[in-house]
Amino acid sequence: EGANEKPLTLRTIVGVILTAAGLFLTWTAATGKVTFSQPGIMLGVGAAALLFGIIALLPILARPIAWLLAWPLRIFR
Repeated sequence: EGANEKPLTLRTIVGVILTAAGLFLTWTAATGKVTFSQPGIMLGVGAAALLFGIIALLPILARPIAWLLAWPLRIFR
């Protein structure tokens, strides 16, 4: 169990940073709050960072998501 903790910690840190950066870049490029010379590139980079951040976080989020999706089934048991 201890061998898996370090990679998941690194994955969590990388995933959170990529997701936050992706959200920021996508939001600023889409809303035009900050003027970029080429907002389409910023939107694409932000979307890619958001995608890779979520992919990095999926192993950490899999168990809570499965529990949440199974919650209605536990009501009818």
